[in-house]
Amino acid sequence: MNLVIGGSANERGERAVRRRRRQAFRMTTRRLAAILAADVVGFSSMMERNEEGTLARLKALQRELLEPRVSAHHGRVVKTTGDGFLVEFASPLEAVRCALQVQEQLASKGAPEAPEGPLQLRMGITLGDVIIQEDGDIYGEGVNVATRLEQLAEPGGICVSGKVHDEVEGKIAVPMEDRGEYQVKNISRPVRVFAARTSKGATPAGGTASAAFERTGPVRIDPERRITAAIRDYLARERVSREQFAFKTKLGKSTVDKLLTGLFSERTLAIVESHTGLKLREMLESPATGDASAAAASSAAPKPLDRPSLAVLPFTNMSGDPEQEYLADGITEDLIAGFARLRWLFVIARNSSFTYKGKAADVRQVAQELGVRYVLEGSVRVAGGRMRVTTQLIDAESGKHICADRYDRELRDLFAVQDEITERVVAIVEPHLYAEEGFRAASNPPDSIDAWGLVARAVVMLNKFDREQNMEAQALLRRAIALEPTYARAHALLGWAIYWATYSYWLPDREDSVRQASVHAQDALQHDRADPWARMVFGLCLSSAGQHERALGELQAALNLNPSFALGHIVFGWALLRAGHFDEALVETGWALRMSPVDDFAGFYTTIHGLALVATRQFEEALPYLRASIAGSHSGQYHSLISCCGHLGLIEEAQEYIAARNKLGPPVRLSVLRRNLAHFAHRDVFLEGLAKAGVPE
Repeated sequence: MNLVIGGSANERGERAVRRRRRQAFRMTTRRLAAILAADVVGFSSMMERNEEGTLARLKALQRELLEPRVSAHHGRVVKTTGDGFLVEFASPLEAVRCALQVQEQLASKGAPEAPEGPLQLRMGITLGDVIIQEDGDIYGEGVNVATRLEQLAEPGGICVSGKVHDEVEGKIAVPMEDRGEYQVKNISRPVRVFAARTSKGATPAGGTASAAFERTGPVRIDPERRITAAIRDYLARERVSREQFAFKTKLGKSTVDKLLTGLFSERTLAIVESHTGLKLREMLESPATGDASAAAASSAAPKPLDRPSLAVLPFTNMSGDPEQEYLADGITEDLIAGFARLRWLFVIARNSSFTYKGKAADVRQVAQELGVRYVLEGSVRVAGGRMRVTTQLIDAESGKHICADRYDRELRDLFAVQDEITERVVAIVEPHLYAEEGFRAASNPPDSIDAWGLVARAVVMLNKFDREQNMEAQALLRRAIALEPTYARAHALLGWAIYWATYSYWLPDREDSVRQASVHAQDALQHDRADPWARMVFGLCLSSAGQHERALGELQAALNLNPSFALGHIVFGWALLRAGHFDEALVETGWALRMSPVDDFAGFYTTIHGLALVATRQFEEALPYLRASIAGSHSGQYHSLISCCGHLGLIEEAQEYIAARNKLGPPVRLSVLRRNLAHFAHRDVFLEGLAKAGVPE
């Protein structure tokens, strides 16, 4: 299938409208980032002694040292705060390398001599989810934690969180000292703190300052570090918390904490081996060289997760121009970030995926080494002002190609191109992953299917537009909730299943059914406010009740959480239509169709897009979409087509559709639809067409 992303004047106009609409509704966005907070030690007393001189030195520090180092490590100075700086990085490793280099250069070169003393920085680094405002400022728990870590650091020192330490361990030569857990202000959970030793003595003898940050040869790793690295790798790969691991092994939390700092006995290692399959005691007997993460990887091949997992391999630059390499890398990184928004999917981090860059590796071998079920690979070619991106999703166990796509686009606005292609790839691949997981779960014995497997099977059934399948999906989702009462996605999907059954006239009491769907959506939000399905279903229920402003806010929140949520886009367009924002609805529904043209819900997409065209009285344009939509034999889809035919005077054709529609349920009546559409702005033009077509009152 080829998707040509058009560059016509009409399409450019649509994109402009969509951008303006997004600016109006999407005021914030979220992403995972490494946050570095820094401040100048003793700044207030320095200012008291020499205000102008201190400010000049601070500006020179920012201009000559901090900003060049941040730029070199692909970071962004978010803001300065008098005596401090807040910096954002895409990679925690780059953040730590940058911090180490800044501190090393400050220590070795110093600042111009001044009576008030040298400039020294304290730094704190963490990894967390942040909110990015339109002006580029960032907020969130990650910013707060980075600030608290900076306050714990010594002058000239760096403190990092446990998350950052896990990402950089074995990748830098500067040792990290485990300071234990701290309860910091305004953060409910304790923060594990590690301090980097940034003195000159930390640099290997005979080496330069940069040698402390980039390994140029093998480094000897002591057995304790190899063992702790292997266990940390296991916990991350299996998504097991320290508390869960302590309960599973019956070692106790204090023993596990000691274990992860290199304090253990042979008996402890034997217990851990029996639960994990790791060969830890062998590491005590044989010295090793290399990076700690490599040692961990060699100790035991990663076991595939019992949940869906994906690796996005570095895309190949097919342009023949090495300078275009950054495009392929940029799209790969965007896709990793895009898939990481799918909270049900485990996505291998960039640093691990990019170890395969430039290597002709077998997909099955890569999947085995990374412990994933699926691999996405592709290529980027730029020629003659156009960019072509190809992708293919592969089932790593069987080697089967699940789906393959190609995207062509005029290369005018590079960032817009990358954003659009990323959204489309994620939107198209996600339904295929859910379908594969549903087939996988269905092949297991019924009694052995866990909550995730039940949800995956339910998703496949919900995509069939069939009453029996819908009811069976509801039963599966109720089983999943019984197994895991706090499973937000199961609650949200149950709400969607009930809403769809209501929309299809499969349930007798429309108002009560929508209320039930809303209750399940709100239950999901109680357990996970960041679940886009929960936001979408709740927003749709609000829209049905005529609470349009609240509905649009919830639906926009769903898209902020997952911009590649194609079904979320079509539902948002539906809510815009109901609220009377017809032009914006057309743009949104058209975008959803282009994002996922072969989605199982494509008939629903064409119905809503066609209905938006009917609302704007573009009946000729609406007809092809609405004719295509009735392939699903859904009563609501027939209604829109009958109305369009009525407006166009195609009465004979409309009568055929009325007869077909009435076989699906109670005969269509204007009075019923008038009552159901009471809160919707498109009601009058919709009913007008139905009346012209001959639908009785």
